[in-house]
Amino acid sequence: MKRADHLYGSVDTPALLVDRGILRRNISDMQKRADKAGVSLRPHTKTHRTPAIASMQVEAGAKGITVAKAGEAEVMAENGMDDIFIANEIFGDRKFARLRKLAALQWGWTTGNRSRHFPVFLKDRLIRQM
Repeated sequence: MKRADHLYGSVDTPALLVDRGILRRNISDMQKRADKAGVSLRPHTKTHRTPAIASMQVEAGAKGITVAKAGEAEVMAENGMDDIFIANEIFGDRKFARLRKLAALQWGWTTGNRSRHFPVFLKDRLIRQM
C-alpha cells in the first residue's frame, strides 16, 4: 500500500484515477445484466465523460451512448462514437446548427440519408425536418 500512497501523492489534482480491473468488471457486469434482461444498454457518459471509457462500454456490447448536450455529442463523435443519444432537450438556432453540422460531418446525414442513429429530444418542429 505504501507504493500506492506514494503514487497518489505525486498526482496533481483534480485528477481522475481509475482502477482498470474494477472498471472492466463493472462494465462487463452491467452489460451482462442488460443482456440477461433482454434490453439494450445505452449508458450515460455523465459519470465519466471520457471517450475511452465510452468506447469500452460499446465494445462490451452497449448499443450506443447517452450524453447530456450537443458539446458532449461532438466530443464523443470526434472520438468514434456513432450511435449517440442526446438526453436533454435541444433548443435554439445555434444548437440546431451545431447538430446539423455534427450529423453531416460525422455521418453524412442529410434529409435524404437517415441510416445512422442520431436521436435527440426536440422542442422545435422545424428541426424534425432536418
